[in-house]
Amino acid sequence: MNIERNISKFVVPSDVPVSAALSQISKNKRGFVLCVAPSGRLDGVLTDGDFRRWISAASEINIEEPVLTVCNRSPVTAPEGAPIATLAEMFDSRITFVPLVAADGRVTSVALAHAVDGFEIAGRMIGAKQPAFIIAEIGINHNGSVELAKELIERSIEAGSFLAVSQRVEIGRRERRSRRAIHARRAGTSEFHTRANERSA
Repeated sequence: MNIERNISKFVVPSDVPVSAALSQISKNKRGFVLCVAPSGRLDGVLTDGDFRRWISAASEINIEEPVLTVCNRSPVTAPEGAPIATLAEMFDSRITFVPLVAADGRVTSVALAHAVDGFEIAGRMIGAKQPAFIIAEIGINHNGSVELAKELIERSIEAGSFLAVSQRVEIGRRERRSRRAIHARRAGTSEFHTRANERSA
């Protein structure tokens, strides 16, 4: 089970035409949309099944009529903050999602029975059936330079990365002494000699 808090891909205004709701269902690849009022209140849901039942029952089909006339006005919902165990018990072969609503009726998130498509980062889906999401590890290779960090980020984008991670390390007195010792060994001198030269410079 997955709690999806970024619900924008599942939401359509209640007054949009059925055609727009179907387009959103195709985009989110989840088979449903939440029909909401301007206040964010949940007015109903439209699923693929709801649409098929409407087509079967209607004598005339006009996909430009408001989705509110077609959607299920009494969907299964749960209160915001409901325990995971309670939500898990609500799922079956027919119910694969449950809108979570606040006390004032606003939909705040959606509980999904399973995260088939994974999750989203910056507009990209991450999951087993998705293309690889490449992360560049910059670490501390920027040496504390903002300009070098920007350059490394640019290079990582050119190499095909979608995300770059970096670190910033606060160096204390002990670490500074250790770093001097490392530089001294590399230079073939002693740490004492290096520190003496720093003081005399």
